[in-house]
Amino acid sequence: MRVLLVHPPFTIFKTEPKRCHPPLGLAYLAAVLKRHHEVFVLDALAEGYGKNEFIGREFIRYGLPFVDIKRKIEYIKPDIVGISCLFSAQFENVVNI
Repeated sequence: MRVLLVHPPFTIFKTEPKRCHPPLGLAYLAAVLKRHHEVFVLDALAEGYGKNEFIGREFIRYGLPFVDIKRKIEYIKPDIVGISCLFSAQFENVVNI
């Protein structure tokens, strides 16, 4: 089975500093899953760290744009996709993926 684990882009207030941490939870899952599956990790936050999308007057989303994430998913052709959502405030980004 081909498994894709995604660390999505992040939405913050414009006044907040941008941060990028390794998705350790996804890395742990990938380490266990790779014993029996073909595993890919897409860190959309790190890969698109320099890309900002303004959302309204107060927020920005940084990370790979959703259209780029879609292209990567289509290229990998996974059987299953897992998406990390550490904070409920980021749920909309998960739903968009």
